[in-house]
Amino acid sequence: MPSSRKKINYQHLYLAAKKAGIAEQLEDELYWFARLLHDNYDLKLFLENERFNSDHKKRRLEEVLPPNLSKSFRDLVLYLIDTGREQFYLTVAREFSRSLSS
Repeated sequence: MPSSRKKINYQHLYLAAKKAGIAEQLEDELYWFARLLHDNYDLKLFLENERFNSDHKKRRLEEVLPPNLSKSFRDLVLYLIDTGREQFYLTVAREFSRSLSS
């Protein structure tokens, strides 16, 4: 990973979600998305494919995501795409859950 990329601050992410009253919802959404990628390998490959630019990935993803997902979840997923860290969805879900349980 290039050093110019910022490290995701899971504690900050957790505190912001907790302050907004959506920590448990965001945890559920992150887990759901990790399972979706696990179960839908084609979607995972598409998101991790460097031949597609981030705008294309975000447009396609917005077409398939349920409308009831939180803005925090959408912002986080789009941030991962914008920063080229699509492969870290599962890590984000795990680390967020760890922050929530501590």
